[in-house]
Formats: sequence, C-alpha cells, structure tokens
Amino acid sequence: MMQASYSQFFRKGMEITLDGKDATIIHPTHDVLFIQFSETGEYLPLDKHLASSKFSKGELEIKALETLVPVKQVLTYEEQEETNRKIEYVKHLLTFDEPLSKKALKTLPAVAARLGDRKSPSKSTLSVWKEKYTQGGQQFMSLAPTKRAPKKYRQPRTLLMIFSKR
Repeated sequence: MMQASYSQFFRKGMEITLDGKDATIIHPTHDVLFIQFSETGEYLPLDKHLASSKFSKGELEIKALETLVPVKQVLTYEEQEETNRKIEYVKHLLTFDEPLSKKALKTLPAVAARLGDRKSPSKSTLSVWKEKYTQGGQQFMSLAPTKRAPKKYRQPRTLLMIFSKR
C-alpha cells in the first residue's frame, strides 16, 4: 500500500483495497468511481468524496499508485509524432496473448515498414514502452518524453566532483 497526497487522482485500472477487499477502478467519472471487486466480480459506484474520506481514514488503500513522472504540458509536433510511433508499436504488441513472445516480435518488421522505420526497436525498449503504457492507463502522455537537461549541460558526476573540490 502506498499513501500519497494525490487521493483525488483516482485512475482507471488502479488497484485498490476497500474495507479489506481487493478491487479495481473500472471507470472514474467527475463525481463517482465505478469499482469492481476482484473476488466476487461485483460492481459498486463509489462517490469520489466518500472515496477520498475513506482514503484519509485508511479504509481505502491504493495498492499500486502510478509513478508520477514529469511530462511536458505541450508537446512539439516532433514529440507528438515520436509518441504516436511508440504507441503504434505497443498497441500492435498488445494484440497478442503474449506481447513480447517470439511470435509477436516476428511481426514487428511489418509495423516498422508501415511507420517508415528501418528496423523495429529492441525487445528491451519495447518492454519499457509497454510497461509505461499499461502503468499509465494506456494514455497518450504515458509515452510522452520527459523533461531533461540538454546534453551540453549534462556532465558526468566524476567531472563535477573533481571541479567542485578545487
């Protein structure tokens, strides 16, 4: 269980424990969370204010709070194209029962050709993309680039330590 101050940010697919019972948020709306209990399959509408209150009291626990990563609010055209490209690969893999199986990976050259890539990304890269996409609720921004310092400003840590000792 993870506690956070983001209790108002309930997301689709988020796994929770409500009054000791495991559940998944199926559909969050502005006012209501529709949840499904894992053991019984029963559905329950839960008022968001009540959910926040239960979260504060420890009656509702978020089992796997998504990792919040900094993303840009506005993407350039090139960043949008790159994010779309990543999503195309991941969506293709998710059509298979085992997304990273040899069978699924053999079909990637066709996707690469359709997207205009010379070759498809490596299995490890695809694994990272798939994980980010599924953890992010299959949202577009889950694969968007994060903010980083320009390369000319990044320096190896050892060099910084040498210069700071002078």
